[in-house]
Amino acid sequence: MRILFDNPRNNKIKVSIILLDWSCRESFHTLQYLNDQSVDRDQYEIIWIEFYDARPPSITNMLQKSIQDGRLPIIDKWIIMEMPNNIYYHKHLMYNVGIVASSGNITVICDSDAMVKPSFIQNIIKSFDDDPNIVLHIDEVRNLNRKFYPFNYHSFDEILGEGCINWVGGRTAGLAEKNDFIHMRNYGACMCALRQDLINIGGADEHIDYLGHICGPYEMTFRLINTGRKEIWHDKEFLYHTWHPGSDGLNNYLGPHDGRNVSTRALQIKDTGRILPFQENEILKQIRLGKNVDKGSLINRIIDDKSLADWEVDDNKFFISFGRIAYHRKEFDEAIKNWKKVSGPYTLDDIFLNEFARAYYFRSEYNKAIELFNTAIVINPNNALVLAGLGWAHLQKKDFTKAKEYFETALKIKDRKNEDDLMCPLRGLGLLRKVSFIYSLPSGSILYKVIYPIFTNLAQYSFSFYSIMIKIGRRLKNKDFRVPESLKRRFKKNAFTRHFLKNSSEILGLSEYLRYDSYPCEIPGYNVKSNLDFLLLELPPRYMPLMPNGLGYVHNILSKCGISFQTIDANIAIYHKYHENRLKHHLKSITTSSGYAMVEDPWANFNMSEWDKKEVIDFFMFELKELIAQITMNKPKAVGISLSGNNRNLAKQFVKELRKNLPHVTVVVGGYDCVYHSVGQTLFSDFDYMVIGEAELTLEALVKALAKGDKPKDLPGIVSRYDSPGRVWEKIPLLKDLDLIDFPTYQWAKHVWYQDCERKHLVPITASRGCNWGKCRFCGECFTFRIRNPKKVADEIEYHTKNGFNTFHFNESDVNGAPQILYDLCSEIIKRRLRLKFMAQLRIDKRNTADYFKHLASAGFTHLRFGVDGWTDKLMRLQNKGYNLRMVFQNLRDCHNAGITTTVNTVIGVPGETEEDVDETIENIVSCKNYISIIESFNTLLLIAGSEYYRNPDKYKIRFRVSKETIYSEHAYFVPPELWYSEDPYIDQEVRMRRVERIISGLYENGVNIGSFASKVVEDLRRQRSQNERLEIEQIHS
Repeated sequence: MRILFDNPRNNKIKVSIILLDWSCRESFHTLQYLNDQSVDRDQYEIIWIEFYDARPPSITNMLQKSIQDGRLPIIDKWIIMEMPNNIYYHKHLMYNVGIVASSGNITVICDSDAMVKPSFIQNIIKSFDDDPNIVLHIDEVRNLNRKFYPFNYHSFDEILGEGCINWVGGRTAGLAEKNDFIHMRNYGACMCALRQDLINIGGADEHIDYLGHICGPYEMTFRLINTGRKEIWHDKEFLYHTWHPGSDGLNNYLGPHDGRNVSTRALQIKDTGRILPFQENEILKQIRLGKNVDKGSLINRIIDDKSLADWEVDDNKFFISFGRIAYHRKEFDEAIKNWKKVSGPYTLDDIFLNEFARAYYFRSEYNKAIELFNTAIVINPNNALVLAGLGWAHLQKKDFTKAKEYFETALKIKDRKNEDDLMCPLRGLGLLRKVSFIYSLPSGSILYKVIYPIFTNLAQYSFSFYSIMIKIGRRLKNKDFRVPESLKRRFKKNAFTRHFLKNSSEILGLSEYLRYDSYPCEIPGYNVKSNLDFLLLELPPRYMPLMPNGLGYVHNILSKCGISFQTIDANIAIYHKYHENRLKHHLKSITTSSGYAMVEDPWANFNMSEWDKKEVIDFFMFELKELIAQITMNKPKAVGISLSGNNRNLAKQFVKELRKNLPHVTVVVGGYDCVYHSVGQTLFSDFDYMVIGEAELTLEALVKALAKGDKPKDLPGIVSRYDSPGRVWEKIPLLKDLDLIDFPTYQWAKHVWYQDCERKHLVPITASRGCNWGKCRFCGECFTFRIRNPKKVADEIEYHTKNGFNTFHFNESDVNGAPQILYDLCSEIIKRRLRLKFMAQLRIDKRNTADYFKHLASAGFTHLRFGVDGWTDKLMRLQNKGYNLRMVFQNLRDCHNAGITTTVNTVIGVPGETEEDVDETIENIVSCKNYISIIESFNTLLLIAGSEYYRNPDKYKIRFRVSKETIYSEHAYFVPPELWYSEDPYIDQEVRMRRVERIISGLYENGVNIGSFASKVVEDLRRQRSQNERLEIEQIHS
């Protein structure tokens, strides 16, 4: 988030006006009207909030001119939220940003493309002076005549003339309406409330149901009413709105609504008397609880990164939205067609399931409707509409006893009753009393044949019959004889043409839908045994729900050593304890005792940097105290810790605390951080023994010696603090026959523990080790390529399917290192008729034919990632990739045409790369964009330990800012990019980043899906670029 402009105000501001944009506004005339008011400009402030990254030149020009003219700036705060382009907009988050940023006693959330009269702010102030215990709404006059576009400052009388659709007798039709306020008045046009009142109710609700178009400040109005505030509509002041295209922005997601675009979740507030949000912004919560925090820092912390994952544009939201459009048009077949494609946690939403069940009901598929209604009622037993739906469905099934039971339960379910909700079960009970007469008639009689269809059809359409009659009655009462918009849509069935952006095939999940009492599993304990020779630990974080296959292989080694040992996965214990606690207390995130707000899921791949923060380490170390206490009490001879790279900092603190209690405990480490003997010791120094690389040929001798009480030294493949001075390191031979070792079965834990809080699982499979090519100059892969028998790999996969797992990820450099072996594995999977999903990284290869990819798809491969890395023939030669561009195009095309999600990686800035190569890279990627589902990553070249570039920098004209020896000694893992450059041509990190920006921008402009990681790069680059723009604005202000 960036505050592009901030005009400090010393005087007491009475009113703060919050105006929103989500890259959709064309005209900014509202700012002119708001700066031409009858009250002094010192009494109010104007805050403009942009959700994405738009910086309209019109606002810059208007701002500059107002300052040059010696007036107060036309806006007081200009906030750019810089949200990723691959998420739907969420106005409620923008409301909260405005509430936090505002300084006035009265907060006004106002349509940002409307006209207002000079008395607008004066009448708002007067209303609250007369009665501060109110929430004030101002209705909006709407004119659909297209002659007013583009906007040209027409008179108010013109707006009230031809094309005005809701002006009756000197006021809006909404104010003239006596019954249906919610639908006839524009609750989203302008809402005014005391800022403190909004803080007291927790600000705007950021629940995902309000994502996109179905939203508005009225949900805060309903909650303010529940606190005792009075809802007032001003009868003299109005907003005036003219037609323009694209008023809903780019990403138009439709949350659950009542068929007339009023949020179902907001209507629940009226029924239940709720005051706090379903999902409260953590920063608003801190303010509500009276924490004394700096406003500037609060604005920058108000965005919850995990929520962004929930708001991503994906297929599920696409299908849900189009299903709702069809449902409310009574196109139930189309609604069901879309909703059948919805998967994941969305299917745990009782509101969605209620809609889905009703669609089946109207298709007379009552058994399916009852099934979905029953699922919904398990999720929310207090959903009266679901109970009424069950009553109607059972009535159709002639199960009158159950129908009566559900209708009566629906009537009793709420203390605060909504009339429309009551009518559904009341009419059901009324119909039940008549049904007994119908079914008492002889089934073959003429009377039965006449009356039965009438009553059954009435029952089938009773959900909508009452509301239709009410609509007709209101139109007659208001003398409104215009053709209903819904009827117009029936004549123009395909009028809705704005497609939803979608680029994600995976569901990140909505954890707020999960109830505590249905948490996926019980919380694993530690239960350290006594008299252990060796205790093997997995410390957090490791990405969940991926199972720890490295730990599994070490466990198998220990099981053959004849020692007393135990394996404990502390990662799953801490993970499930954290998320059970979060869900139990309905928290989006957890705040530490130091006041640090944790991200919702610290285990997510994109949140791993959280584990570098002291507050996070301290929080989870407190959770690990029990484990340390049990280890201290039971005193194992040795403790082994798997270092994954991400858990390095926590492991350091864990060992430090453990040694305080057990000074003489032997600590053995291994894992990802320990691939190279020199690098490993630099990354993690507090060890007694470090197992370098693979452990199958080295670990057994060590643990047997430790079990005897020995302290061995100079062991092959192991570094020790007991080693002889000046010991010369010798690499240990690798295990050549991988079929000699067993695959991991994770028998130390219940398999159900290896699912995340959204019930997802992912089983890693290692069908090979090392890389068969192993010549890419930037890669640090150091292991010789070895493969397993495909039948044994299939045995491993089939084993896990018997435990209910069916999604697998191949944890290897290139799954097709031996193409025929992979083909044979697929044949074995097909032969065993296993229905699975596989994900893997694949190397570009001429043997990857169209038939080859079809065979992979038949076995269950759904997602393949290619390390293309260089996108010209020259760059591939420089990187030593071993293939050419023609082969790349053929592989991507055939993979995509086989129905497999096809993704790619790219490396930028290798020595010898030129600007012409960058141009050609853009051109080549764009030319095959139809075969690329997503570009998963853009990486600038890293000098990684073990790579060819790292080992022989002079050969590739790589130079260093200080001596190579100093850099290599201080940075054993990789060389920081700012410390090196290459010559001929000159390329440093600034050049590399500039090229990344140019490539990504070029691809973005040409419609290439650059993915979330690359999008993050774009955001960072845009922030850097906007710094100059901000300085320019600040200079204007000064």
